Amino acid sequence: MPVIQNIIATFFFRASTTDSPTKPNDNASEASLSPTPTYRWRYFLINFLTLLLSAASILAIFVLLRQHQDLALPLWRQNVTINTVISYLSALAKLTLVVPLAECIGQAKWRLFSQGRRKLSDLELADGAGRDAFGAIWWILRLRGGVLVHFGAALVIASLAFDPAMQHLVRYDLVSVVDAGASASLAVNSDYSPVRGIDRGLIFATPKAVLAGAYSSVLGAGVRASYSCPSGNCTFPSTATISMCSSCTDITTSLIRDCRGLTSKNPFCVSSDTCYTTGQLCSYRDNITNATVGGEAGVFLDLVAPGVNFKSAGNGNISISRNIINLTALFISPRGEPDLPDTGTIFETRLPNAPGHVSAKTGEHKARAFSCLLSYCEQHVSSTVVAGALHDSSILAPDTFDSLTMRAPDITEITDALFDSKIPLTRSNSTRVSVAAIFALAQGMTASLTGNSTMPNASTPEPYISQFHRAMYESLLFIDFPDLITSMASSMGNAIRNEAATTEKGSVWVQKMLLRVDWVWITLPVTVWFGVLLLLVVVTYQARKGHAPWLGTSQLAGVYIELEQETRKDVNERDGSWGDRGGMMKVAEEVRKVRVAPMPGLTAPVRFTSLKVADGGV
Repeated sequence: MPVIQNIIATFFFRASTTDSPTKPNDNASEASLSPTPTYRWRYFLINFLTLLLSAASILAIFVLLRQHQDLALPLWRQNVTINTVISYLSALAKLTLVVPLAECIGQAKWRLFSQGRRKLSDLELADGAGRDAFGAIWWILRLRGGVLVHFGAALVIASLAFDPAMQHLVRYDLVSVVDAGASASLAVNSDYSPVRGIDRGLIFATPKAVLAGAYSSVLGAGVRASYSCPSGNCTFPSTATISMCSSCTDITTSLIRDCRGLTSKNPFCVSSDTCYTTGQLCSYRDNITNATVGGEAGVFLDLVAPGVNFKSAGNGNISISRNIINLTALFISPRGEPDLPDTGTIFETRLPNAPGHVSAKTGEHKARAFSCLLSYCEQHVSSTVVAGALHDSSILAPDTFDSLTMRAPDITEITDALFDSKIPLTRSNSTRVSVAAIFALAQGMTASLTGNSTMPNASTPEPYISQFHRAMYESLLFIDFPDLITSMASSMGNAIRNEAATTEKGSVWVQKMLLRVDWVWITLPVTVWFGVLLLLVVVTYQARKGHAPWLGTSQLAGVYIELEQETRKDVNERDGSWGDRGGMMKVAEEVRKVRVAPMPGLTAPVRFTSLKVADGGV
């Protein structure tokens, strides 16, 4: 042990002119050699390389997260996750950080005690500051001095947040991303030319797609545009397609009303024993189309859509209005309180029993009238599929023609080629419809829409009632007429898109768990690392400057520290308390005179000679 004795003696027990000499317990001969203090750089290199390993671990975490940031979770073998790798690297980074930190605190502690007399309890407190956070907190709260030990204790406390900070670095977000390997498609139609019957001569027949779209929207669910979306969530770019456009205007105030008063002698009977004897019975007529509802005939709904034809546009051309169908609709509103008859019994229903009857109580006329326009049009459609359901938003093309124009043909030119020829809907010529499609809508569809729904009565016990018009009227219980026409036009447009359609490619969105990184949390481990590096450099500099040995966390120096002579008696009296470290600390606190100090007047070899005390202790 001579080398260790010489090092510690030089570091702690330099002679002091201010301290009073203390005589040793036994005589000891002075050694002829005095120790030569040295500082060995290998201790700095070992601690610095340990810190570099910590930095390498933090850097590995940074590189790993940077490579996988905003990407799906990596799939590795043996069920190893990225969190597992980060946990191991974080543990290695912290381990290789706290080891040099404890060494630096220990070295700063021994230097602090070599500078002057201090309580023995300070030795235990300073040693605890380098072991754990509780010891570090206790050292700071006791305010025992020593800037470097306090700084090291603060770093020990800050290192508690090392692991939580690493855990907060990573979070996972469930987001929708485009699946580059999947494709979505949406039906669009920019060139509509419907089939014209078996012999291709039925140019006035309603196109199948248009008729199916109109009827399905009234009798059931409307036609939806065809699409393919593997994931159930897709987006499609805005694209031009042929559709059906509609608009409606309320013309109720222009109706011509014809009413008669009802009495018991002049009733209106819906059956042989069920009659209305109060109020009025009115009929309502449109002066332009003569569409009529109410009155003695009991008409609920009357639709009139006169066919339109091409007309001369000059310069050898003919044209037809873009609004090919001009529909006039009159109906008795089915909403409101039931209008029950005055005599007889009748099954109570929400539909009126006597269309056109005006109750004497309310005096309300329930007739409504609308003028609606239907036409081919070009729409720019933006479509999305959400949870498997298609949602369209569309706007009318801004360069739409107000009328459709073509060259006036000779009689000899009325052939299939003429009917298959295309007329553009817009100035950009991005969508076109055939002449046959225009004729079919102007003549065939108008005939399909025209009709009424009439109640049976005594004079006409079994009138013909179109199921299409009956269903349309019943729909008015739940939807306004303009909205009904809009729904019909949308269904017709979708049916056109589905017929001989091309497809628009879209993006398929899938749910993926993406790795997100909150880089702000890495600043804490990095800050602690640089703090430890600074502490290592300063402590090493001081040790090198003072030619002091590197003791670090070694406890060998404490073996050669004696109690001052004046406190030996108090300690011996409390010998039973030295059974454990807690008891020793209690003694040190109670005595309050226990000091760690050099023994002036003795050379190092003598001080490190085993001293026999009076009671036989060592």
